[in-house]
Amino acid sequence: MRNTDYIIREEYVADKAQRQYDNNATAKGPKIKIAKDHEMADFIEDKIKEEKYSPEVIANEIKEVDEFETELHWKTIYNYIDKGILLVKRDDLTYGNYSKTKTTRNRKKISTSQRKEGRKISDRPEEAEKREQLGHWEMDLL
Repeated sequence: MRNTDYIIREEYVADKAQRQYDNNATAKGPKIKIAKDHEMADFIEDKIKEEKYSPEVIANEIKEVDEFETELHWKTIYNYIDKGILLVKRDDLTYGNYSKTKTTRNRKKISTSQRKEGRKISDRPEEAEKREQLGHWEMDLL
């Protein structure tokens, strides 16, 4: 703003600051669905720790029970576990304790020709030639 001496100076304008804050707040992402619903968080934690339920089963049970207003997708439950929002770890899950790190980076890349080197169609077992056992498939590739 300019004052009476035509000198430019910066002033704090509350409305402008509020608009800037509101604009920046749009990039925060969605709110946590169970932030105020501590009963649901306890319900999920108990089901995983005590009854060894999977997040998929828990999400379906939450939909069926009239106890909770909020419905959660099973992926959301996994996200809450990974972010530490729920007091449960991936190790507590019966079938979901998969590591988040990719192990494929450590593998040495082998070309197709190296992998198939020495393999011929005549090397197939005789069971596959008879075509009596399920699981021996034959196909042509282009």
